[in-house]
Amino acid sequence: MLNVIEKFVSIDGEGSRAGEPAIFVRLGGCNLRCKYCDSMYANTNLDDPDNVSKENMIDIVRDVCALSKSWIKNVTLTGGEPLLDTEVDDLILYLCNLGFNVNVETNGTIAPRIHHPNLFYTVDYKCPCSGEQEKMDEDIFYQLGSNDIVKCVVATENDLLEALKIAVQFPYLQFYFSPVYGEIDPKEIVEFILNYRIPNAKVQLQLHKLIWDPNERGV
Repeated sequence: MLNVIEKFVSIDGEGSRAGEPAIFVRLGGCNLRCKYCDSMYANTNLDDPDNVSKENMIDIVRDVCALSKSWIKNVTLTGGEPLLDTEVDDLILYLCNLGFNVNVETNGTIAPRIHHPNLFYTVDYKCPCSGEQEKMDEDIFYQLGSNDIVKCVVATENDLLEALKIAVQFPYLQFYFSPVYGEIDPKEIVEFILNYRIPNAKVQLQLHKLIWDPNERGV
């Protein structure tokens, strides 16, 4: 049984398909406690039935199919940390085999276990502002494919410099530099990328925080 916090339809707020309609499945539980986490509600109170429902793969797939209304083909699995529970692998494969295009948002501490043409991973590289940089396993990045992306959330120039190091180390991967909301001017990130001539980096803004209240859930 998987810990399901919420399922909803919105647009992908970030990443390679930002702005596209998607079905979100948020799973509960995480092995990190990032200082800027905006979904802490998915990491605590996992025994509270008002916060978490225990669901099997078939129930989740059924709900995803209902939410898709036969036209939304993007599914984003997020958390928490969705790869914590190996049961999620069956869910991922089932959704992919049904024709959904699945994005798994993962925190950079657990290596992807499965691959599929309809699947890609958005993998965090935690910079110093997270308080969790020492938990990063760089070996994981050697296992990523050309469709996978790396997200670096930054709040300071030091974060940007750390993100630069990992982007240079893996020039064949695409990096998204994303500001901690309200902590750094996105213009600083643009200037940094241009000044350091980082060809494999993009500036990413969280669209859902610009469209809706930054603290609103289910969007």
